[in-house]
Order: sequence, then structure tokens, then C-alpha cells
Amino acid sequence: MDTAFILLSIFLILMVLWILSSTILLTYAAFRDRIEDDRIFGIKKYATNILVGGWVGYFAIFFFLIMEGLFFIPEAWGNFDEDGEWVSTRHEIAGVVAFIITLVLFSNYKKVIKYLRERIKGIFSKNWGNKIN
Repeated sequence: MDTAFILLSIFLILMVLWILSSTILLTYAAFRDRIEDDRIFGIKKYATNILVGGWVGYFAIFFFLIMEGLFFIPEAWGNFDEDGEWVSTRHEIAGVVAFIITLVLFSNYKKVIKYLRERIKGIFSKNWGNKIN
């Protein structure tokens, strides 16, 4: 096997692991109230790396969810780009919408996380036993 192929494969695997771990860490830190202005878990050194990785991870999640949600747009709709590659309209719409959702989520992440945390606590704090007759 070619050495460049092996190095590229290792690099891609490390990038995917970084994005996954950053997304998981950012989500955990958000719900455990461990995010401050420039620190995550009280650590300032890696906060930017985690935020960037989390942003990329959430963008990918939203992109694939929206792309699946746009099942009614046929794959035949699209155009060829300047390189001659086929670009589906479904992919373009999903990319733009996912970018906007991720941008809004991260620009107001403290308010969004506070709202979600209150909603989740409200759901799990109900005493379901008294409501069953």
C-alpha cells in the first residue's frame, strides 16, 4: 500500500475522532453547566478546539438530518458545478439550512442550553406515580 494513502487514512480517522469527541464533550459540558465564557470544564487551553470540533459535529448532524428530511426533493434536481461534478439541490438546501441552524445555536448557546436544561429537568422531575389512577 502507498504510504500517502496510509497517512491520509490515519489523518481522516483522527479528524473524525476529534469531531466526535468534541461534540460529545461540548454536549456533556453544556448539560452539566461546565461552560463559562472562555473555559470548558474550567480549562481554557482546549476550549476553542472543543468549540470548533463541536460546531463541525453539530453541523454534520444537522446536515444529515435535514437532508433526510428533504426526501421529497428528487436527486435529479441539481446542476453541474465548475468542475463538472453533479450537485443535488437537496444537498445545497441542507447545507445552507444546517449552517444557519448551527450558527444560530452557537451564537445563543447559553440561552439555548439554559432552556433545554430547564425543559429536561421539568420532564424528569414530574411525579408520574401520582398521575396514574
